[in-house]
Amino acid sequence: MKKICFISVVLVLIMANSVCFGKVLKIVTTEFCPYVCVPEKEGERGFVIDIFKAIFEKHGYTVRFEVQPWIRALKTFNDKGRFDGLLAATKIHPVNKDIAVFPETEICMYTHKFYGHKDSPLIGKWKYKGIESLKDIKLSGTKGWSYSSIEVTRYVNEQSEPRVYAMYGEDLPERHTKMLLRKR
Repeated sequence: MKKICFISVVLVLIMANSVCFGKVLKIVTTEFCPYVCVPEKEGERGFVIDIFKAIFEKHGYTVRFEVQPWIRALKTFNDKGRFDGLLAATKIHPVNKDIAVFPETEICMYTHKFYGHKDSPLIGKWKYKGIESLKDIKLSGTKGWSYSSIEVTRYVNEQSEPRVYAMYGEDLPERHTKMLLRKR
């Protein structure tokens, strides 16, 4: 019995060794459903995670994801060591370029849109025509996120209230939507 128990422990250690040393990718990301979802909340992982796992697991890697608020995810990745990668970053994010490697072909691409409340007098009249056109509207964005251009990214991240309300933390898409519906 002791011999069987010992062999079982050795097998578990050997199997754990192949998973834990060198074959595990630790990735930090933020919730950005449908790209990256929190299964406990949305019931799915998100299609970017599915694609990422399919690619790396096919080559023998175990992929572990940790979802954090975006600003924290950027900081923990940029501080080196704890994570092997940062999912959902673009080249205009404030990512440590000394440790980040961007693929030649993106997993996916997205565009940014401006949304307004249906009762807003701007509906049907306002159109984005460069940074100057943003100065006439109240805007909400995500702190630390990158947008369609470096200029818009800087504007959202560097302006302050009342022109721009840059949110951070968790549940950002839901919080932005609620804010818009409340006409804030």
